[in-house]
Amino acid sequence: MAFAWCAAGALAAACASRPADPARFASAPPDFTLSVTVLSPARSIADADRLPPRVRPACYLVEPDGAFRVAVGPAASPTVFPPLARHLTREQVDRVWSLARDAGVLDADHPGRVQNVETFVRPAGEATVALVYAGFDGSQRHTAVVLGGAHALAPLIDELNALAWMRAWTFDDEP
Repeated sequence: MAFAWCAAGALAAACASRPADPARFASAPPDFTLSVTVLSPARSIADADRLPPRVRPACYLVEPDGAFRVAVGPAASPTVFPPLARHLTREQVDRVWSLARDAGVLDADHPGRVQNVETFVRPAGEATVALVYAGFDGSQRHTAVVLGGAHALAPLIDELNALAWMRAWTFDDEP
């Protein structure tokens, strides 16, 4: 099923284009939607499994009602509509909101802003990229962030992994 649910208008309130200031909200607005897709050069499930969860190819989708959808593997794409993994509590959605806000991906002037995450093409080579779509307060943001070393999205991706029940990875766990 295509991720184009936003373009199709299923979440019209989250997809309208008008400026919104995330700093106005201490907690997630009722229309908050977040999609994070990690694109990696991993070509097989075995390759992906060798990566730390923070850079493992995956799609995470938090919907306004707390539905949390997750798909993990090299087929990760912003056009994939992941299956339902669980429902998040309001407190968990608020934590995801806070981490996304702290990472800057909700800001209208984020340097990684792109026209549309669904049409973004990952640069050739070894770059791992996170594509972030955020809808809130009647606005939308599309952002691409190259993941390498310590990056601002690390706490957000770690939280999404934890909510998806993916355990932390350490070098002691190498296959």
